[in-house]
Amino acid sequence: MLKKYLFVLPFTLAGLASIGQTISENRALNSVPATHLNFDGGNDYISIASIPNPTGSFTIEAMAKLETKGYRTIFSKIANGYYGFTLSYNLNNDKMIATIGSGNSWSDVQSLSAWNLNQWYHVALVYDATSGSMTYYQDGVIQGTATISPAYSSTTFKIGDDAWTELWDGDIDEVRIWNVARTTAEIQNAMNCELSNPTSQVGLVAYYQFNQGFDSTDNTTITTLTDSSVSGFTGTLNNFTLNGITSNWLASSSIITGTTCSALSSNNFEYEVLELKVYPNPSSDIFQIQIQEDIQLEIFDVMGKMVLQKKAHTGTTSINLSEYAPGIYLLKVKNTYGKTKVAKIVKK
Repeated sequence: MLKKYLFVLPFTLAGLASIGQTISENRALNSVPATHLNFDGGNDYISIASIPNPTGSFTIEAMAKLETKGYRTIFSKIANGYYGFTLSYNLNNDKMIATIGSGNSWSDVQSLSAWNLNQWYHVALVYDATSGSMTYYQDGVIQGTATISPAYSSTTFKIGDDAWTELWDGDIDEVRIWNVARTTAEIQNAMNCELSNPTSQVGLVAYYQFNQGFDSTDNTTITTLTDSSVSGFTGTLNNFTLNGITSNWLASSSIITGTTCSALSSNNFEYEVLELKVYPNPSSDIFQIQIQEDIQLEIFDVMGKMVLQKKAHTGTTSINLSEYAPGIYLLKVKNTYGKTKVAKIVKK
């Protein structure tokens, strides 16, 4: 004969709710604070509709790590019709490409080499309205320059996406938007640290540190991206899972939270590579390189392969490209203080 037993658990509904709250609080207390955001490459992106179009010079920086190659976008404010700008990885040539539109055409600058997967890189797109030039930096090194007069339309600034749904697959951290053309020294000084006193930084339009939530845990309530600048341009997270090891707030960015950048001294600006001149350009064989200091120069083809390397002293140095195929090459020079400059040369 079966006997029925009734067990009375010593918990009230209020007690269960209290236990649940305690577990949630303990999980948060025991979790590692997040340092960046992971994008799954499927439909994750951040939209920041309040960021205006540039009215002159600008610089946009970010830290990014790529997990799978393809058509992938770190940031953009771009539209069909050759308007706006973007920084995206292009599957066709396996390079990162910085792009600015003029309303009639695109101007592009690509990385000198393909990216390694699962490696953090610092990127910076700089437009100098005074010279009309755009420059793409990678880990503080100029990858190339181009001339452009930008045109814009009323599009939304996005992190991890563009107008063609080229979604980022990997991690993003430290997105900074400036209304000035940052110098090489400024970019190099601040690329591996957090900005100090962000609300008083001159020219800083928006600053996203991504120091929100906790590593790999339930962050479903954190659906906005905080702007640490004085502007308060809050971003909206779209389609993120916000729970688990992908599509969520994670730890282990290459930028250590709380490590701020030191102020630049005047010495940081004294040793830029000065007044690099190349002539004739284009040329069918011989190029003359005029420089005001001792340098080391390197020539790369469009695939990022180095085809020539030599040292040059103050004055004029000749380089002979007669044995190489016609096309566009990049000349990279570096002085004794490690400062670099890049110029485009055309072999007829």
